[in-house]
Amino acid sequence: AGLTLARSVRTKAYALAESAQLFKGSFTQEPAKNPDTAQLEAEYPGVTAAMIDAARPLIERLIVKSLPSLWNVMADIYASAMTVAEIEQARTYYESSPGRRFLELTIANMDVRPFASRLAADPESAVRTSDLRALQASGASSAFARLTPAERTALLEFSKTPAFARIRVINPRISQAVVTWSNARNPQTDAEVEQVMAEAVQRFVKAADKKKEERR
Repeated sequence: AGLTLARSVRTKAYALAESAQLFKGSFTQEPAKNPDTAQLEAEYPGVTAAMIDAARPLIERLIVKSLPSLWNVMADIYASAMTVAEIEQARTYYESSPGRRFLELTIANMDVRPFASRLAADPESAVRTSDLRALQASGASSAFARLTPAERTALLEFSKTPAFARIRVINPRISQAVVTWSNARNPQTDAEVEQVMAEAVQRFVKAADKKKEERR
């Protein structure tokens, strides 16, 4: 039961969308914070975006591959802290149309700017639970304002349930599990990402230089 809830709360689509926001956020202020990137972007406008676009498919494949390990950890947390009835109550909401809509809007409306600024200033720093809580809080607040009256009613009804109260209690444990998963590093895959991004820069610069030559 816990595994089913984990898959409902953090679906593959949700994980990919959240990671896309975090990845995008990590580069949002990179040119402004990193002199080398700033110089490259100034000379070749759009190169930073090209790097992100090139790396995203690889990163998404890695996320999908590692997601089951996160589900298993979340499942253990749910199973240890919630009754079967509470798990089913939560799963029913998150798999409903209003529940899926709330999750989608939460991700779409996350404010990544504070996280982006911190990470750009210190690229080697890890994702923190405070980062995740801030992102989720900003997204949830904006999401609630965008819900239809019926969707808002469904969320408010769910908030009155024992399942919702229990999830609020264990959310810090879930957040820590997500952060640990997000920060997991594999030297081989990190090297693959760096190579893909470097190759993207080379292609972009080569194409830009060719256009400059053609205009002369």
